[in-house]
Amino acid sequence: MALLLLFSVLVGGAQAIGAARPNPKQSVAALLLTTPDGNICPQPCLLGIRPGLTTFEQAIALVQRHPAISTVDTRSSLINYWVMVIVGNRMTVTLNDASATLLSPNIASNGLLTLINPTPPLLLRDVIAVLGAPEAVYLDFHNKYSTFWLIYKGSQIIVEVTEMHAMHDDERLRMEAPVVALRLSGRGLLVSGQKVRWRGFTRVGLFRSEPIG
Repeated sequence: MALLLLFSVLVGGAQAIGAARPNPKQSVAALLLTTPDGNICPQPCLLGIRPGLTTFEQAIALVQRHPAISTVDTRSSLINYWVMVIVGNRMTVTLNDASATLLSPNIASNGLLTLINPTPPLLLRDVIAVLGAPEAVYLDFHNKYSTFWLIYKGSQIIVEVTEMHAMHDDERLRMEAPVVALRLSGRGLLVSGQKVRWRGFTRVGLFRSEPIG
């Protein structure tokens, strides 16, 4: 009976420890919304970084130990005293302390800009599954490709999707479209292109939109 009780205590303790760690079966997209310890971070937040609250130094520490970045050791490069690039085998994260730049003297303190480039790109359907429907979408067409900007949290989070197809073919944004970048900023980010309302996907998995204005 004593051995059984001891076994139960050990198993329960192991489960409690495991619950505090990130679930290795979680998708990389889901891990973006957690802290390095696996806790859900109040939005707007990516990788535990909260715009307007997380400092440049804190963001570096969060990214360097976050399981979403890499399954192996990461490489960090300080470009200058306000830009840090952290490279893992899952994504590259660029942290830009815009408040420290001489080029932006009017920016309030803690103007941290975070750029996340997943490698390989995430699927749009996986990102929408964790972030939900965007508030709006901007379409920016080029000769050989189109860029779609998905807006969240009043432009504090922007998801960038690139589709390689003909110009003005905006109905070709697929659920499997590649998410090449995510951006996070407390000041809101500016994007270009035509603004449309998000109307989800059609039955065949293509983007539906409605022009605004």
